[in-house]
Amino acid sequence: MLRTLAEMEGIKTVTPGVIGTGKGRCESLVLRVTTRTIGGYKLIARKGRKTQEIFLVTHKDSTCLKEYINKILNK
Repeated sequence: MLRTLAEMEGIKTVTPGVIGTGKGRCESLVLRVTTRTIGGYKLIARKGRKTQEIFLVTHKDSTCLKEYINKILNK
């Protein structure tokens, strides 16, 4: 899924980050835009109890990223 996101227009780099364990459970995969960073955004991916940080370098805004993510998740 990250490869698909990396191939989308306007996204320069996708860097997977730390994998951790969360307190709650999330049955299906959820990608959420959380924080603006220098040059892009930080995303959180969750499935089950596992969470992972994902860093994107892009010039797109958060609403565009949310649309990209919805396209990927609905495939």
